[in-house]
Amino acid sequence: KSGKIKEIESQKWAGKIKKADKEPLFRHFSEATDKELGFWQKYGSGIDGNFYQPRAGWYSPSDNTVHLDLGNVNDPRVKRIGDTVDARLFFHETGHYFDYNVFGRNQRLSATINGLSDTLKEDAVQYANSVFKSQGLPTIKSLSRFSTAQKQAIYADLVDDGDLKNAVSDLWHGLTNGRVSGRYGHFSKGYWDYPGMVEQEAVAHLFEAKMMKGERLDVFKRYFPKTYEKFEAFIDALEV
Repeated sequence: KSGKIKEIESQKWAGKIKKADKEPLFRHFSEATDKELGFWQKYGSGIDGNFYQPRAGWYSPSDNTVHLDLGNVNDPRVKRIGDTVDARLFFHETGHYFDYNVFGRNQRLSATINGLSDTLKEDAVQYANSVFKSQGLPTIKSLSRFSTAQKQAIYADLVDDGDLKNAVSDLWHGLTNGRVSGRYGHFSKGYWDYPGMVEQEAVAHLFEAKMMKGERLDVFKRYFPKTYEKFEAFIDALEV
């Protein structure tokens, strides 16, 4: 395992991380499974990044580069879990990189996982119904329609410890086309109108949860258990 981590440390992107930030970032790699490290060995060598760009947080397909502010530990999502670098954002944006590059530029990884969209919706409906039942509200069969009381119930659930649930809130925002979420989401007009955007964001959030471990993974699996199981099996199978 240590040999795999050393090989990952020798990849181009790692040479751009400040020495003081490498230890807290690579602490997450030290907690990764052999399959997860094998995936990074196989697919991470092409990552390039601008890791200390103020207020940045995106992957740009046009220059195939990850842009982020790794040192921004004032982000409440970072402070919530007590990290000393924004590893959450690092694994999220490199997740977007993998989505675009694992199968080549003309085939999104997010479009290759069979049934990803349906599984996301199935998990969301199941969790929503658990919330509704606990409050004596009617259950739902799909995400197409919510009463005001149902929206309020999901919102209250997602804002409770909301800095930990930002990924879940974002996906709820996408799955309901902006009608239901917590405090976090891609709130720009029309973001979710692009085909495959929910699946692409889901993959980035899934990579983030998979590598972060701890509370972030536990929360994601609580809301999207079947989605995570499907994703983990798919990604682990790529490392052979």
